[in-house]
Amino acid sequence: MQINLSPFFPSSIADEFAAKGVTLHPAKKGDRITGWQKMRRMLADAGKPDVPGLYVSRTCEYFWATVPYLARDQKRVEDCDTSGPDHGADACRYGLMRQRLRHTVEPLRI
Repeated sequence: MQINLSPFFPSSIADEFAAKGVTLHPAKKGDRITGWQKMRRMLADAGKPDVPGLYVSRTCEYFWATVPYLARDQKRVEDCDTSGPDHGADACRYGLMRQRLRHTVEPLRI
């Protein structure tokens, strides 16, 4: 006899969040360099009135304790050294690279 424990033991962390009403979407995995470039540009653009910028709250302690001090990779200087504490930076980069689908509806032209 097999017992279904899925209501009691979610199969993933995403399932645990979903059970509490939080929806997670897969991150766009891909070129890390593109993500770092976007992150640098948006941090530099913070405060400019005509372009989007990345603002990080002072209360994001883990971000401020790790991201400004990330070392560069010795072989790919455009990338960060993944042996360091890069979890906060990766989470931020994934969020910036997430593609939001936008749909538009236009009248049918015949």
